[in-house]
Amino acid sequence: MKIKFTTIFSLALILTAFNVESQTKVVVTNSNANQSITLQQEQLLEIKLPSDMPSSGYGWYVKNIDNKTLTQFGDWKYIKTTKGVGGEGIQVIQFAGVSKGQTD
Repeated sequence: MKIKFTTIFSLALILTAFNVESQTKVVVTNSNANQSITLQQEQLLEIKLPSDMPSSGYGWYVKNIDNKTLTQFGDWKYIKTTKGVGGEGIQVIQFAGVSKGQTD
């Protein structure tokens, strides 16, 4: 019974921690390159980068991340910014802070 309670409590805690509506976003674009970004408790890091992934097949991917400090929240999203076939857009990904620390 203790294991089941712990699991349910942990799941509830995780769901509360990742309630997107209650968290503010720190939005980062390519104009923030080579800058340090600081997140406060209850903030999400949202990265928006230019992309032409659907037409070229090239896109942005996470290379290294310290999962003890930051965790990916959801999958990459592609937002098309031009009309017609192919063209440009923006890739968007969100991260949530897990604990104090630094990651590249």
